[in-house]
Amino acid sequence: MSLSTRGDVLNSNWAQTAERYEARRSRGGIYPTVSKTQPVENGESLPLVLEHVRRHPPLPIGELTYDIMHGSNRTRELLSEFLSTRILGSCIAADEIVVLDGTTTLVNVLALSLCEEGDTAIVTCERREESSFMFMYRAGVKTVFVPSINTQSGLTTESLEAAWQEAGGEHSHIKMLFITSVALFTTGSSKTTNDIIAWARSRGLHILADITALGVSKGVDSIRSSWEATTPADDFHMIWSASEFFGIPGISLSTLITRNEELFEIMSSSMAYFGSCSRQSQWTVQHLLSDSDFVDSYFPENEHNQRNT
Repeated sequence: MSLSTRGDVLNSNWAQTAERYEARRSRGGIYPTVSKTQPVENGESLPLVLEHVRRHPPLPIGELTYDIMHGSNRTRELLSEFLSTRILGSCIAADEIVVLDGTTTLVNVLALSLCEEGDTAIVTCERREESSFMFMYRAGVKTVFVPSINTQSGLTTESLEAAWQEAGGEHSHIKMLFITSVALFTTGSSKTTNDIIAWARSRGLHILADITALGVSKGVDSIRSSWEATTPADDFHMIWSASEFFGIPGISLSTLITRNEELFEIMSSSMAYFGSCSRQSQWTVQHLLSDSDFVDSYFPENEHNQRNT
C-alpha cells in the first residue's frame, strides 16, 4: 500500500479515532510535562508565558485573530515560518515543518502512515510506556520493544540488532524504528545516535526521533544539531512538542520535521485542524506571531529557566 493510499485510509477513520487518542493525551500521554512558573504579587504564581502576556497589551482583532480562532491552515503556515526563522535560525526550512495538534495523536497518525497491517515497528521505551503503543496493535502492526534506560550502556546498536533478529531479521516486515523522547535523551554521545541512525538506514527503516526531552534540557541548539547531523534523506523524521519546549501551558504545538514531501502532505491532511482555541491559546499564538517584543523578552528568560530548573 502506498503512502498516499494509507493517507486516504487514515482520513476515512480519523474522526472515530481522534477522540480516543486525545483522551489518552489529556491524561498525561507519554511525554514529560514542562511547567515553569513566575512569582506574582499576591503570593501565587502564574506560568511564565502568562506573566509575559500580561505585560503586553492584547493585540487588535483582525485577520490573524480570526485565523487563530478558527484554526486555519494559514495559522499553521505562519507558525511553521515562525519556528523556522525565529526559533531554529532557518537551519530547518519552513516547508520541512508541519505544525499539528497533540503530540501523542501526531505519533499515532505518523506511525500508521508508515506501517500497515502485518508490518513490525521497533520501539525504544521504558516498560511503563509500552501500553501507550496499543494503537499499533489495534491496527495490526506488531511492536518489538527495546529497553532504552535503566541499563548501564543505554540504547545501543547491539540491543537493536537483537530486537531485529527476534522479529525475524531479513525475513520480517520491519518498517520503522521509533526512538522515544526519553530514549533519545539517554542514548549518550552524538556518535551513538549517529550509529543508531546508520544501523536503521542499513536495514531500510524509517526513523522517528522524538526530540522533546532533548530540546527542553539542552535548548534549541540540540534540535539544530540533531537535524544537521543526519544526511539529507526522506527516511528520517523528528517529532518535537514545541509547546513543552516553550513552557506554554494550555496550548498544544506539536511539530513534525521531515524532508519526505509525501508524508508531509499526508500529515497535513490527516490532521486538518490546529490546536485549542481557548482564549489563552489565542493570545499566546497572537503574540508569538505578531509581537517581536514579546518573543525577544520571553524566550531568553524561558530558555534560562528550562536549563536551570
